[in-house]
Amino acid sequence: KINKALLDQKAYTLTSDVTLYVSTSGSDTTGQGTSALPYRTVQKAINELPKCLGGFEATIDVAAGTYEEAVVLKGLYGGKLKLGSPGKSVTLRGITVTNCDNVQVYIPLVKRGSSSPADLIRAEYGSVVTIESAVIIHGESGPVSGLVAANGSLISSGATIEVRGCQSPAVHASSGARIAIGTISGTSANTSYAIRATMGGVVSFSSQTLTASLGNSTATGGRILTSSGTSLADASVV
Repeated sequence: KINKALLDQKAYTLTSDVTLYVSTSGSDTTGQGTSALPYRTVQKAINELPKCLGGFEATIDVAAGTYEEAVVLKGLYGGKLKLGSPGKSVTLRGITVTNCDNVQVYIPLVKRGSSSPADLIRAEYGSVVTIESAVIIHGESGPVSGLVAANGSLISSGATIEVRGCQSPAVHASSGARIAIGTISGTSANTSYAIRATMGGVVSFSSQTLTASLGNSTATGGRILTSSGTSLADASVV
């Protein structure tokens, strides 16, 4: 359990592994982030953590349910943050990771809603993100991208990633970022690219059954690689 007195000091460093709990029955006002008194929103739990994790592991344990929020993780370093727990049916409206060292994601459904950002799952500015369990990224046929890495970030996963109904690219790496995933499947909305790599971005995968009207696309040094290291041509689908 975190010392609540320290949680008000954003410059302090963790001295042990910690777990903060979130539930749809919790409260951001009276909750304490414990299993008995959880927070109501995931963002509240994230905001209560210090920026420096001190080499330890912080876990945001999210109870099953739909959370009408797009969460932002920013500037966390020096440890590991686990977002979610394996085996729990959780829906978020978006996940953005900015300038974070080591984030592990266990959220099975990220689905577009009124609060969703333009990119449903996005890593930027050197962030390192691992998607640890299977996830469905659902754009609801809206003007959003599915999985995006930018500005030198890395998103990796050995799990199955399914992207549905995104009018913007289902998967997009740009500006020197990399996305390295095992299996990717799904169907994008009309007028969308399946996989796009631009400005030195690289997307690699072991298996792809992702379809989109515009196929795959590369530009300005971007590359799309199969498991054998073969570069795919534009507008190709494997």
